[in-house]
Amino acid sequence: MSSNLTLEAKLAYQRYLDANGIDARIQYLQEFLSEVPKHKATEKIVALNKTKLSKLKAEKETIELRKKALSAGSEDPFAVKREPHTIQVMMISDLMDKGQGVGKSTLLKNLTGESSVKPGIYTPEPKVGIYDWEHVKFQVIEMPSLQNSLNLSKILASIRNTDILTILLDLSQNPLVQFNNIVSLLTDHNIFLNRAPPNIKIERTGSGGIQLFFHSKEAKKSENMSEFILEMVKAYGLQNATIKIYEEVTVETLEMAFNRKSVYKPAIILATKADVANTKKNYELFKKKASSVISTPFEILPVAVIYSSTGEQIRKGMDHFGEKILQHLNLMRVYTKSKKGVAEKPLVVPYESTIGDVALKIHKDLYHAFKFAYVYRVKGNHSTTRIRTGLNFLVQEDDVIEIFSRF
Repeated sequence: MSSNLTLEAKLAYQRYLDANGIDARIQYLQEFLSEVPKHKATEKIVALNKTKLSKLKAEKETIELRKKALSAGSEDPFAVKREPHTIQVMMISDLMDKGQGVGKSTLLKNLTGESSVKPGIYTPEPKVGIYDWEHVKFQVIEMPSLQNSLNLSKILASIRNTDILTILLDLSQNPLVQFNNIVSLLTDHNIFLNRAPPNIKIERTGSGGIQLFFHSKEAKKSENMSEFILEMVKAYGLQNATIKIYEEVTVETLEMAFNRKSVYKPAIILATKADVANTKKNYELFKKKASSVISTPFEILPVAVIYSSTGEQIRKGMDHFGEKILQHLNLMRVYTKSKKGVAEKPLVVPYESTIGDVALKIHKDLYHAFKFAYVYRVKGNHSTTRIRTGLNFLVQEDDVIEIFSRF
């Protein structure tokens, strides 16, 4: 054990080594990590033991899932069933002062028209509605405030499985504090926003020990960390594996890569109550400060739901909300054509999709019986051109696709 550690940390680590049972080992390893002074000299020790902790938690989760599968419990309201053919959008927020809400329910009701949603009334369970934007359906889920829930573990599990997060910040209070609280909590639980996973490939093998490869000029800058990387692999629980590194790495990125619980989620910020007096100043200040403290970019949309003189709700600042969600998920819309004409409802496919991908999305039989396709594409001068294509042709946003089969 390193001499950089305090006596309390060393004793906590010994309790971890002596512990029997997975719960005790997790508890004492967490106690050890809490006792370790956080500075440059201990970052490798912290990273190694966080990886061990991640492995233990993954083993415990597997045991609990097996127990749950064997028991017939009541339906969990936090296990929100994903609606077919929808993109799932989850709204999260910080706890506001004096119980004040950020406007999640108001926005959810306005977006979806869901009659069961009661703005202004706090509920401890998720609320769900369907938002239809240009025939693309989004399942919008409002989660309870993260810092005010007895079901945080269930909320975090849902966050891990959703497609995209919308972080709601109340502009009438300090949005930077709210944002830092949310990001810190998620980061502590290995949920990282708007960043790609470290470019490290971990491949299990049946034999041969640990093979380490640096596959780029940038990656070779980290060759001096080889010994530490091998320690991380062992802490991860592997005896035989091939590790391929494609970028320059740090202790932090290695910790992320070797943490079994790490997930990476796209996110958009919705700055609510933009119609309230003096919130414009808070909005501009947040944008300025956020750009200096946030390492990854976030799109910030100031939004508000106001009432007309007739009592009608008017939503401001979200005219292109559905489009922005698709962009952040790297998705685009294409349309199919048949004898009946062009379909009103688009197919949503990833960018870089091919005609073959579109055919498979429609039906695998259409892919296997494919003969050729016509793609109708609008040019810059607004004229439409027809292109005869094969399976490998790359489609673009708003293409109209007519597929012909051999049968």
